[in-house]
Amino acid sequence: MNSLLTKLGTVGIGHTINFVINQGFDYGVYIPVIAIFGPFWGCGIMTILSIALNLTLIWVYDKTGKDWLGFESLKEGKDNLSSKLPKWLQKMVSFGNITAFIGLSIYDPFLATVYLRKREQAHKGLSARDWKIFLSATILSNVGWTGFIFGGVSAFQWFLKTAHLFQ
Repeated sequence: MNSLLTKLGTVGIGHTINFVINQGFDYGVYIPVIAIFGPFWGCGIMTILSIALNLTLIWVYDKTGKDWLGFESLKEGKDNLSSKLPKWLQKMVSFGNITAFIGLSIYDPFLATVYLRKREQAHKGLSARDWKIFLSATILSNVGWTGFIFGGVSAFQWFLKTAHLFQ
């Protein structure tokens, strides 16, 4: 029971710290960069910054050797379940990785990469497969966030320009 509470506490703290880092990056850095440099150059700048931040997070995750996201435990449970299923059902379960890739990529390429990394590769750096996942997730995330932020910035700028018309 004590080890379960320790694991849950570690995962809770890990996700909380990651959330705080993401909020600062997404709303404290992304918005001003897109507002100042526009969607094209802003996306390029933010992609480079995103690569640097997420590679740092992966490095820290690997160096600690701890499952502070809970993903290794999830993968272990999924692998244990899948190995007992018929082959056709194992293929169906693996299709969930596509959904996980899209959802996690848009939210956080770091999480997408760590979650989709093979269990035996955990805390050992990035394999060629992991690099493809990481770079694809980073591009998907940054294009999506740039569109979202640019839409919000444009709407805010339009409102400021036209607010006097509503008086």
